[in-house]
Amino acid sequence: MTAYSTVDYKPPVLSNSILGLLPFYINTCADPFKHRWPGLEFGCHIPEINVEYYQGQLALDLDGSKFGKANVDGTSVKATALRHFPNDPTDNGKPRYVDSYTVPYFSMKKSFWTATGAKLGDFAAIIYGSVRTYAILADVGGKNVGEGSIELHRQLGVDRVNNRGSAHETVTNRGINGSVITVVFKGSRDGLYPTNESVQAKGAALWSELQNTRLKMLIQNAIVSAQAPMPSSSWAPSS
Repeated sequence: MTAYSTVDYKPPVLSNSILGLLPFYINTCADPFKHRWPGLEFGCHIPEINVEYYQGQLALDLDGSKFGKANVDGTSVKATALRHFPNDPTDNGKPRYVDSYTVPYFSMKKSFWTATGAKLGDFAAIIYGSVRTYAILADVGGKNVGEGSIELHRQLGVDRVNNRGSAHETVTNRGINGSVITVVFKGSRDGLYPTNESVQAKGAALWSELQNTRLKMLIQNAIVSAQAPMPSSSWAPSS
């Protein structure tokens, strides 16, 4: 797997059309991550918009679903790390997990999560090929740099549920080998219990805000350049 610096990194060709103005920020990346985590192809901090941008593998995370069994006898479901929602009107103080089957969520390897400064409950744009969707950070752990829920994989066009909708559903525990872009909006958690609808709405609003911020900066720079005085010249026409 190839690791890139900010100098030679280019997003996957199929993803360029849906990245909007984000590539302008990549050129200003601070402290680009080196190839220190399994599955990481490229990553960097973008402090001016409080975003973490990284590209790499996306393993499958079954936690919170009927396929993620915690006990050998299958008597309980393995919970996600995100399980408390203090701002949710239905919250009763008891832990609740996020269902991998119905909610698009992503997870991060613990050491990578610590390095990025992201928090459980933060939202992200997830891009694979020509597809962009949104997810919530609901779990931490795993061997690879990142994992995604069953629903997140389905929205990216990679459905791992066999016989979906029948009484004989099974899951193929296989993720995506690479080229998945994650754009984490740090500080965006809202403390509400996530649903697919709420995650998509929140993520789309954050994505639009990011694009508008960059557009305003470009317009402002253009105005400043246009208002700058022309350099004086000692040239004069000959008589």
